[in-house]
Amino acid sequence: MIVGGNWKCNLTRAKALELAEQLNELDTTDVEVVVAPVALHVPLVQAKLKRAVSLAAQNCGFAGNGAYTGEVSAEQLVALEVPWVIIGHSERRTHFREDDDLLAAKLDDALKAGLRVIFCVGESHAERAAGQTVEVCVRQLAGVLRLPRFTPARVVLAYEPVWAIGTGLVATPAQAQQTHAALRAHVARERSAEVAARLRIQYGGSVSAANCAELAALPDVDGFLVGGASLRAAEFATIVRSCASASAPAFGPFMADWLAYPALGAATLLPAFVPVHPYVHMIVLASTIVYVGCHRALAQSALAPGVTTAETVTQKEAMRFPLYGSAVLVGLYAVVKLVKKEYLNALIACYFFVLGAGAVQQAVRAPLQALPAVRRLKTHVWRVNWQFWDKDAPAEKVEFNALDVPLLVIGLALSFAYTRTKWWVLANCLAVCFSVCAVEMLTLGSFQIGCMLLSFLFAYDIFWVFGTEVMVTVAKGIDAPIKLLFPKHLRADKPEFSLLGLGDIVIPGIFVAMMLRFDARRGLRALPYFKSGMVAYVLALLTTVGVMHFFEAAQPALLYLVPGCLGAAFATAAVRGELAPLWRFSEEEADEGEAGTEGRGAGAKRE
Repeated sequence: MIVGGNWKCNLTRAKALELAEQLNELDTTDVEVVVAPVALHVPLVQAKLKRAVSLAAQNCGFAGNGAYTGEVSAEQLVALEVPWVIIGHSERRTHFREDDDLLAAKLDDALKAGLRVIFCVGESHAERAAGQTVEVCVRQLAGVLRLPRFTPARVVLAYEPVWAIGTGLVATPAQAQQTHAALRAHVARERSAEVAARLRIQYGGSVSAANCAELAALPDVDGFLVGGASLRAAEFATIVRSCASASAPAFGPFMADWLAYPALGAATLLPAFVPVHPYVHMIVLASTIVYVGCHRALAQSALAPGVTTAETVTQKEAMRFPLYGSAVLVGLYAVVKLVKKEYLNALIACYFFVLGAGAVQQAVRAPLQALPAVRRLKTHVWRVNWQFWDKDAPAEKVEFNALDVPLLVIGLALSFAYTRTKWWVLANCLAVCFSVCAVEMLTLGSFQIGCMLLSFLFAYDIFWVFGTEVMVTVAKGIDAPIKLLFPKHLRADKPEFSLLGLGDIVIPGIFVAMMLRFDARRGLRALPYFKSGMVAYVLALLTTVGVMHFFEAAQPALLYLVPGCLGAAFATAAVRGELAPLWRFSEEEADEGEAGTEGRGAGAKRE
């Protein structure tokens, strides 16, 4: 669900700041909230708002910077770090005579600049009386749906019956649902059923606290574009809550936050006090890390482009990864062989002291951030130029709140304790944090890139484990949290350990995370691709353990994990008749807009 507050040409500077401060108290769990003040107040409101509420402009130009007196360009909004813009509002169409061609040009320019857009359509009272509602809205969308950059990730549609705006009249739930369903079916015909299923459609006609709950419960209403009621914080909060109650999301971090995090903590810490078979420990801990990381990665993918911190693996990077990995591995092997162990471990301890503190802070922050009390904490923003020697280098925005300080202290304490004691439990704690953050922050550009990366690393792992002693020597010779340790005999003075490298978690993990995003993009609430990927990961890890136990020799886990994960994806797609959409799946938004036309002519189905 997404709720937009259009403040229109209202509020003084003081009133705008007061309202922004009140909005910081909103509970935005399961709802995306966007507010649009007048252009003059955008920087002021931006400085006051927390991250939980996004900012939008009410309008933008159609052709970038230039001789356009009175306009604000999309590039200027991006430079101000304004992520959203409203285009096509009925008041712009009526009072400023903005036609469909101009609005399509504005939308294209906004998307080209990197903005996300709420695009409005709607009919007048006379047009509704003549039975032309759908015809008018379809005409207003004609040029828009032809734009390659139009994707559900970047555009939200807002149906605003002009006759209901500011009049106190409201479309009945039946009228709203009928129009929303017709718009979704039209998008399915013009683009694809997948695009239609993912497209969020807001209702925007005199929404209030009195009617929001009934409207939010409609199957094709995905939120509201609110006018006058958005100027009253209490009423706007009621509207946001109605969307939260109706959303019942199938995707997102809530499952991982409240179910898998306790399991992850237990799998990490419990074996320090209760004997657990190392193979059971390995499978439970590794699969739980993948599960949590996948859900966090899905939450990252839902963030605006300027907010997400995820990094995408390109085709060139996927091709170079085994080469770079081999070079690093050989270098570490030489260091292990040539440098005294105490010097090497001292250097590594310093490195992981800092890195580990940051990983702990990042890993623990996400589940706590979902708590209402934490979300209400004031967020401070610093702009830091990390390249202090270059005054012209762009400054990066650093955000923190009162939660970050104790988390960072805990991370530093944990890292310090590990460097002093080298206790395997602390090593596992740091390794778990590294793995979860890596699965969350690394995304594959497309399914084809994922297949390429896994195939290359499949050969890489086999060569360095079976062909040489290099990988095993590095894994055993470097005393650092780059692997998970599973004690064979807990009470032994010098326990022996089974090992699992973090790459055997992260590499399959980012692929399974992509399958979860594929489920989400196609609106598959049963999560068939994610579930098959998780089952395949567990079975492949079981196979690895079985072969390792039988032959009593180290095994390249990717030898079993790669065929398992790839095979599960292809098998699921074959059974569902979705091989072509899976193969073409891309996480690049520009490519998404040119996705195939499968399902053209079929109505949008919301599973």
